Amino acid sequence: MDQELFNPQSSSVSSSRIIYTPSTFARTSLLHLQEVGSLQAVHPHISQRSDLVSFLCFIVLSGEGELSYEGQTYQLGEGDCVFIDCRKAYSHSTSDNLWSLQWCHFYAPSVPDLLNPK
Repeated sequence: MDQELFNPQSSSVSSSRIIYTPSTFARTSLLHLQEVGSLQAVHPHISQRSDLVSFLCFIVLSGEGELSYEGQTYQLGEGDCVFIDCRKAYSHSTSDNLWSLQWCHFYAPSVPDLLNPK
């Protein structure tokens, strides 16, 4: 089902996205945007990811769902905002009260050190 979520015309979601490819300098030195988009669930679904060199921030615009991350499950609703390290496994799913999200993926070589100071 994950592959279906990359198709903006899938039966589970209606989505739009903008993918940005930064320069080599930006990728290796700066905080840079990778992708932004919005999603409106059409049917209940689960999205699972892991091992992505990215950080994800999303906000629930309407509806409800659930996030599973680092052994915890969080109930999410309108106005909730999430920030996660996509190098770690996570999944999110909409409830029967289908959600609408706006999200962005970004990365910077310095962010992992900020999250896990030595």
